[in-house]
Amino acid sequence: MRRRTKAAALIVGASSTFGLAACTHARPRPAPAVTHTQVTTRGPSAIPTRPVPAGPTTSTTQHCPLVPLALAAPTIGQRLDHATVQTSGGKTVGCKFYPITTGLATSEHLPTKGFPSAQITFTTYPSAESARQVLAIVSRAGGSPSLQSIDGLVAETFQTHFYPPDGEADWACAFIKGPKLITVLVAEPTGQGQTNAIALAEAFASKV
Repeated sequence: MRRRTKAAALIVGASSTFGLAACTHARPRPAPAVTHTQVTTRGPSAIPTRPVPAGPTTSTTQHCPLVPLALAAPTIGQRLDHATVQTSGGKTVGCKFYPITTGLATSEHLPTKGFPSAQITFTTYPSAESARQVLAIVSRAGGSPSLQSIDGLVAETFQTHFYPPDGEADWACAFIKGPKLITVLVAEPTGQGQTNAIALAEAFASKV
């Protein structure tokens, strides 16, 4: 340890005494003004993800105005029997395509118990931004999400739950047109289901 000499101690003492004296005779300085700045950060407003209320929806057995049954059947690769059309406020908001229930229905493993082979659903949101947000959420919640383009429109394909026996392996193709989110579901758990869902979406996208 380093030690102070007596001379050093005297110098320190003298310096301290001089410093006290100087402080005694110096005029007090006014305290500097202190300015406080408050910064407020605003985060982006939440994008609404609830659909616009559409009112009651009715379903009737008739030809789908979006895709004829004769075109839907080869497009999804399943034998179809009939279609139903869902309407709300006088507008078509969806179509469901049902498979045959006799003959080759069993050997071709077509959906049973009244479940459709494919479904088209229209959902309207407050804005195109809202529709895009919902598409991102839904596709990421599914399996194997993949960005697509349907008739030049932003689209996604993904695996999801549709026909119960298939679990979450069926395929969906959803695309956006303005504030509308159009979703196509196909009861096909193999890789062909993705191709079929895209083909069905492309069959009517220009009519939306």
